Amino acid sequence: MQRKRVYSIGVAFIFIATLFSPTSYLVLGRAEKGKVTEIVFEQDGVSIFPTSSYPKVQFEYQNNEYGILGEENEALLVGDNVKVIFYQWNPKAAKIYTFWGLFIDTIIQLPLGLLIWWAFFKSFPKMFESNSPQ
Repeated sequence: MQRKRVYSIGVAFIFIATLFSPTSYLVLGRAEKGKVTEIVFEQDGVSIFPTSSYPKVQFEYQNNEYGILGEENEALLVGDNVKVIFYQWNPKAAKIYTFWGLFIDTIIQLPLGLLIWWAFFKSFPKMFESNSPQ
């Protein structure tokens, strides 16, 4: 029973850890209007891979201008108005205020973390077992 409990605690921890960042932006963040000023293109150098594009978004907070790069291949054009969300103490770490802008890292990290945790438990079947009779 001890092993199942440790596994469940690990799964819960992975969920909480991966959802912490987007949730903290939603709870503690401040939203402002921004504007797409440019689309930045990036070529990996290998001709078989397509070029990636990133929208560059400018916004103003407390009379200071800040700029961020959005997520890869977002469907935004120069001149589009977007919402950005950021911590008031760190506006340089802003994100575009969309589902994908906030949760793309979580969508990637959550299944990867769960897969690693599962593989760890499958690799060490005797770990976390109690030696006392039940």
